[in-house]
Amino acid sequence: MTHPGLHPRKNKLVYGLNQADEWWPFADPTTSVVRDRVRQVHPKILRIFLYDKHGPNPLTNWPDYRLYVQTVLDVGATPMITFAKMDRPYFDDRALRSWAEQCADVVWQSMRHWGPEAVTKWYWAVWNEPNSTLIGGGLSFEQYARIYTAVARRCTRWLAPYLGGKRPLFGGPGIEAFQPLWLDWAYRFCTEIDQDLLGFLDWHTYGEWREEGEYGSTSNETHFRELMLWVTHDYEARARMMGRLARAHKMLNICGEHNANSHQSAEVRRRFNNTR
Repeated sequence: MTHPGLHPRKNKLVYGLNQADEWWPFADPTTSVVRDRVRQVHPKILRIFLYDKHGPNPLTNWPDYRLYVQTVLDVGATPMITFAKMDRPYFDDRALRSWAEQCADVVWQSMRHWGPEAVTKWYWAVWNEPNSTLIGGGLSFEQYARIYTAVARRCTRWLAPYLGGKRPLFGGPGIEAFQPLWLDWAYRFCTEIDQDLLGFLDWHTYGEWREEGEYGSTSNETHFRELMLWVTHDYEARARMMGRLARAHKMLNICGEHNANSHQSAEVRRRFNNTR
């Protein structure tokens, strides 16, 4: 039922999953245990990593990359392919040109295999949490913007002829929202990068990144969990704020990672995230 004073609004949320760690159990053709679990939640988007998290390198191991992406498609999801990290000095011009070309080759080879009509509907992201020293190298925004622009320009040259004048589904930066000035990153991403290269704004949010008693957090388990629950009201506020920013620049708003705890240890995370 709808309250008499309120107007019904259509829910436009699209749900997805991250398949970043341990890609082989998901794509392994000899067992369907993980795939079946993923299929049961009906994800519309499935985010996978390249050049990090031990994902297959398409340029040296095309068969495994093809298997990985095809598995995503087989569970009924659209791939969100994240070029997660450069393996060369990101401040070196030649290294950046080379990496941008590698990313563009992935787009081109994917179009050859799955066809341009399909691949132009996929999501392509540059980097994972570049503002996090622990995860993404602790880049400055200026450094990230330079990387993003180089990669997006090389990749979209293959996509553009099939887009009919629309923007490519290219985006970033996968902001880690525990870091200071994370919102500044979002605003600058939307306003300082060529708008023709921006299809979506990607950001991450969690309730906590520590375990009990770590880095100044309370060691009382009950209080620790209560504090994590207390911040859940902030999730909607952040989503609405980022949505307004993205819409103002005609971009999609994507929360690329969201869970209770983002601790680097899987043993710690699973206690809070109900994962195995």
